[in-house]
Amino acid sequence: DRPELAEKFAKLAEEFAKLGEKVACGGFGKSHRINASNIGILEHLPGYLTRSQIREMKKLEKWLGEGDNYSIAVLGGIKGEKIEDGLTGFLKTYSAIIPGGIVLNNILKAKGYEIGDSVIKDKKEDFVKKVPAMMPDIDKKVILPYKVIIARKQNDSFIDKDTIDIQKGVPKGFMIVDFE
Repeated sequence: DRPELAEKFAKLAEEFAKLGEKVACGGFGKSHRINASNIGILEHLPGYLTRSQIREMKKLEKWLGEGDNYSIAVLGGIKGEKIEDGLTGFLKTYSAIIPGGIVLNNILKAKGYEIGDSVIKDKKEDFVKKVPAMMPDIDKKVILPYKVIIARKQNDSFIDKDTIDIQKGVPKGFMIVDFE
């Protein structure tokens, strides 16, 4: 989506790769991200998982959502990767998904709901245009709330909290902060 950054990351990854012969992939929270310090270097060097990475992955095996078991994933947060990678992958592996944060807001907006000032962007990019392609699976698997908790942001806190029916829409100046 942003070729100028992709090109810079690719060049940076190539330079990083010149510093060694192999790359150790640790730090579970960042090892899946596509950037020069992880994925890009693996284009140039063989990679190996650290013991801590393997330990963390083993802990997650029971949550994979694959097989004959019914599985539910809760997917929230404010980073765009929650939609691009998270929602896309979870729709393939989980029986049902409960969305929150940027995922919920983008789905609601794509479905035509008024969401006021709710967060739909990450790094100035909104993801509403990516949701329609997933809509058949979203309609089958995603559990949307009937009621949302809204508030106005004031400095570092929220004021004027209220619970509303999502069908009524979130007024301008308010944002979704939670749901029932």
